Amino acid sequence: MFDIGGWELLLIAIIALISVPAKDFPSLVASTARAFGRLRYTIDNWQQQINFAIENEEHVQAETKKQAKTQPKTPYKPRNNDKKARP
Repeated sequence: MFDIGGWELLLIAIIALISVPAKDFPSLVASTARAFGRLRYTIDNWQQQINFAIENEEHVQAETKKQAKTQPKTPYKPRNNDKKARP
């Protein structure tokens, strides 16, 4: 999604190790993991909702086509364009 590879994550971890004090590092890792977990849960939820909407739309379209095929077509009735003089 963000196109972050292993080397980039390793570089971020090294910078965090240098810049964050040792006593705060475990809480930083825990809060970061929690944030990524929530983000992943939210993205999965969005993806499920989108897939459900797509499947629902496909189902509605299939039912519409099915009903169109099963309904009898009305016969063509031409207009009466005779211009006969009335008696």
